[in-house]
Amino acid sequence: MASNVPSTRTEGLNGPNSMYVKLIANDGHEFIVKRELAYQAKTLKDMLESSPVQVKEDEPSVVHLRKVPSNALIVVCRFFAYKHIYDNATEMIPEFPTSHEDALDVFLASDFLRC
Repeated sequence: MASNVPSTRTEGLNGPNSMYVKLIANDGHEFIVKRELAYQAKTLKDMLESSPVQVKEDEPSVVHLRKVPSNALIVVCRFFAYKHIYDNATEMIPEFPTSHEDALDVFLASDFLRC
């Protein structure tokens, strides 16, 4: 999969070129994901790349998602990994598992995040 993420990533969570980003749901739950996976969501990419306040090298890359509950964000994060693995698959792709109870929250989160 071709990535739009620069290849000069620093390990860890700190700095504007960190390998990982922290996503914080509206209920305070935190999810740490690879930046290249988070960039699959256009809203996250825009937030991380065009933030009016640039992240300093010694500060973590954090996005507060006040519109997204953790039950939806965990599914979205799992979907990032699923999409990354199966995006260019030539074999049969397994169905992405999700629950009916979370369907509306996941739909609203994915719409907001544009993923």
